[in-house]
Amino acid sequence: MGLPNLGINNDSINYEVALESIGARAHRYVNAQHKEEQKEHPSAALIEYCKQRISAFDDLREALDPSDKEVIERLLTGDNFF
Repeated sequence: MGLPNLGINNDSINYEVALESIGARAHRYVNAQHKEEQKEHPSAALIEYCKQRISAFDDLREALDPSDKEVIERLLTGDNFF
């Protein structure tokens, strides 16, 4: 199943939306880390896990190639891998 063609800037629109999607996914871990840090006895393991996931999403966002249509489509279609 492909993405709908939205017109002349379709690829650039998809790329920008994919970047936003990565940011939204990373934000869940930012929230989880913050919530854990507020506890009286926070889990160092969970905080580190969140930090690693945030870093991985940051790396993906920075390295995402606008021409990598397969990865962009996976991001836009909600592939659970991400």
